[in-house]
Amino acid sequence: MERVSFFAEGGPAPKGSTKSFRNARTVAMVTMGDCARTKPWQKVVATFAMQAAVQKASGPVRLELDFFFSRPRYHYGRGKNEETVKERAPVYHGSKPDLDKLIRSVLDALTGIAYADDSQVVEVRAGKRYCASPSQPEGVAVVIVC
Repeated sequence: MERVSFFAEGGPAPKGSTKSFRNARTVAMVTMGDCARTKPWQKVVATFAMQAAVQKASGPVRLELDFFFSRPRYHYGRGKNEETVKERAPVYHGSKPDLDKLIRSVLDALTGIAYADDSQVVEVRAGKRYCASPSQPEGVAVVIVC
């Protein structure tokens, strides 16, 4: 089994929702609500994947994705403790963007680089966390197993 990991630094951006429209002969799928940051974020992920020398898999692929977000200022202490996270501050990022939309964004970014089509992805383990310190960058830690 081949295992490749990398960290794509930048603000994670979600993929928009899809909606289908049907007429008499065809069905069209349209992406609704992609944010302006989605395409640039996907380019960042693709660039870091190529730098990590990810090889295109021919079979099933497993992904592990850990998204990291900056903490709000009130998660930290004051004065000499301004770099220290308060004990009661949460570890997990329990607000928007939605985890499934973040996953879809990364899956699309890795298409053509880590696999030919995202239908090859058979398992995904993902989570959203806050950065451990103000100096830790936002981004996604990616592990690809094929």
